[in-house]
Amino acid sequence: MSSLKKALLSATPEAVPCHLLGIDAFIRRMSAMELIQYDEGISAAREKDDARATVMLSAGLILSAMVTDKGVPYAREDLPTEEEIAGKFDHGAIIDAVSKIQRCSYGTLEEAEKN
Repeated sequence: MSSLKKALLSATPEAVPCHLLGIDAFIRRMSAMELIQYDEGISAAREKDDARATVMLSAGLILSAMVTDKGVPYAREDLPTEEEIAGKFDHGAIIDAVSKIQRCSYGTLEEAEKN
């Protein structure tokens, strides 16, 4: 693999402070493909009127975005399950958390204005 290709495909850990689901945490910016797959999964679940699938996909997105303050993903056993998140939080809290992750991943006008 060329050094340029390797450099482009190497993950750069990033931890963005964020308040979601009632806690102060760190999240990472999701890749474009991760967000596309999430959107496609949500669309497919909605076509089937599968509310459970939409909630599970959203909870999964939240959990996969959470990282340590060093930008390192948590081990799966250190996180609750999607079922546990869905059982603890209402739709509004889950939607709000997903929205924050998406805004962080897409970038926001506020961030652009700061730079």
